[in-house]
Amino acid sequence: KGDPEQGTGQPIDAGIISGRMYGMAREHHGEGIYFDIKPGWVEAVGQARDSALSESHASMSPCSGSLRNDVQEQLPTLDLEGGSGGNLLTIVHTLSHLLIREICSVSGYSLGSIRERIYLEMNEDGGVAHAGIFLYTSGPSSDGTLGGLVRQGTPQLMENLIKRALAARDICSNDPVCMDHVPSASERNGSACHSCLYLPETSCEMGNLFLDRRWP
Repeated sequence: KGDPEQGTGQPIDAGIISGRMYGMAREHHGEGIYFDIKPGWVEAVGQARDSALSESHASMSPCSGSLRNDVQEQLPTLDLEGGSGGNLLTIVHTLSHLLIREICSVSGYSLGSIRERIYLEMNEDGGVAHAGIFLYTSGPSSDGTLGGLVRQGTPQLMENLIKRALAARDICSNDPVCMDHVPSASERNGSACHSCLYLPETSCEMGNLFLDRRWP
């Protein structure tokens, strides 16, 4: 970089050489809700789903490529190479999508506006040490602080929200085709489609994988 009229120049990495590092930044405003999930509930639902499947999770192929690396970086204690890791992640991730769809119906936000962050930590014994879901929205304008999510944070509204989200597992306009779909060696998703669980790419951090609304 430099002044073309004077013919003087300055190295592009001058800031790094001098110890100063500059970069572009943007301030975002937002709001969100965090759901702390009981580890025992995740394990119980995961065991029931695993026993109901006709094929073992150990024989199912994990997500591939950059997505697997991203998930593994975010959830370092989770084993996606078969076993129960993908099963437990499917439970939490499916619940996240159900909650997003239900929240959008009452908060005024569109499906593409609310994003998810999944938290799932395993202990040394293979059990769930911690599980949680953070749903949030943010933007450079004040639209991210309209309060549509925060208003749902009361105990009564949260309870009703979760009940409606879980009840929505049984409803899909593509049933029985959607409900009859089961995970396989080449397909991680179970009963999931655009009518019941899929979200816009801006909302789902896992590419609409690890989804299945059919829990025993």
